[in-house]
Amino acid sequence: MTLALDSLVFTTEGTLLADGENPFFFDHPLDHLPATLLLDGAVGMVTTSLPGQLAGLRLTFHRFGDPGEPVDLRLTQNGDDCERCALRFSGGGAILADGQVAVRALADSRAFPERRSPDPVDRELVHRHRAENVAIGAVETGAEECTAEMLDFAAEHPLRRRDPAHRGPVELVEAARQLTTCLGHEVWEIPDDWKYVFTGLRFEQRRRVAGREPIRLRASRMSLHRRRLDVLVELEAADGTVGSVGIEGLVAAPRIYEHLRWSQA
Repeated sequence: MTLALDSLVFTTEGTLLADGENPFFFDHPLDHLPATLLLDGAVGMVTTSLPGQLAGLRLTFHRFGDPGEPVDLRLTQNGDDCERCALRFSGGGAILADGQVAVRALADSRAFPERRSPDPVDRELVHRHRAENVAIGAVETGAEECTAEMLDFAAEHPLRRRDPAHRGPVELVEAARQLTTCLGHEVWEIPDDWKYVFTGLRFEQRRRVAGREPIRLRASRMSLHRRRLDVLVELEAADGTVGSVGIEGLVAAPRIYEHLRWSQA
């Protein structure tokens, strides 16, 4: 008897426990798990279980996660495709988010010119309470395009704990998230008390980015239609575009947000 194996499937599983005292992920009181915390869990699982770095990600968010409940992560790799893995987050008996990650060895960062760090944007415009968590400055807004400069997080910042020498995926995504939130208030005049509910995230990175490397964020696609937003942020370095972040979601008045949030409980 001959046994033929068409493919092998490798699965890595882990549990994410939220630390409500974390000064970045819980910068201010939240009634749900932030999307950046799930992303950080994915990056941690990828870097500890697979060779290479996270070079791309596509996530769809289905439900809110409760801060007091553990989240189960599952990373599934098909033996025929060493670069792409399925990713799933589940908690409270339901799937919170799922998608795919791309993993490969990224080229190292390039030499870059030194620059003076710009002044940070107003914390309220990016929904941050702690000054050390503001990731952007020198924001310029317009109806067709918005830009900003990334600030330099301190080496002891929670987003630098894995690799103080580089800007990791969570830091790059957070900067794009802050630009999206800022332009929502400044360009689309979204009221300060409205909530941003992100439903989709797309990320791609072409090479590693040094921790103090100047990065310009450029929102090249900005759409808000019937309270649904679609933003694409290009990550631009001195030698060209090094990646991008796509964010989809909706903006909700407080009453609508309460219905969305607690209808899933």
